[in-house]
Amino acid sequence: AGFPSEHYFAAFSGYAFPLGGWHREYVVEVASASQVLASGDCYDTSDARPLKESTLVTSVAACLSYASGFKYLATGCPKPEGFECWRGNTIDQGASALNR
Repeated sequence: AGFPSEHYFAAFSGYAFPLGGWHREYVVEVASASQVLASGDCYDTSDARPLKESTLVTSVAACLSYASGFKYLATGCPKPEGFECWRGNTIDQGASALNR
């Protein structure tokens, strides 16, 4: 309670790519992330992050580049200077999927 519940998106290849939000990260397989209908899962990050490595990026293309060679990427909370981009080959078992 008390956390912003807005939904955030970044423009990518003519469509709106989902970003995470407050205590939420959108996780998708890197191999399908550039497809318009890529499906992913949103994870609650208040107990554990689904993926372990991150950087700050300003575009979905930059996030895809950062996650190249990994199985998963996740997008996190947008900030004035960009948004969080996470990468990894496994999803932490402590992270809870919100839409399953």
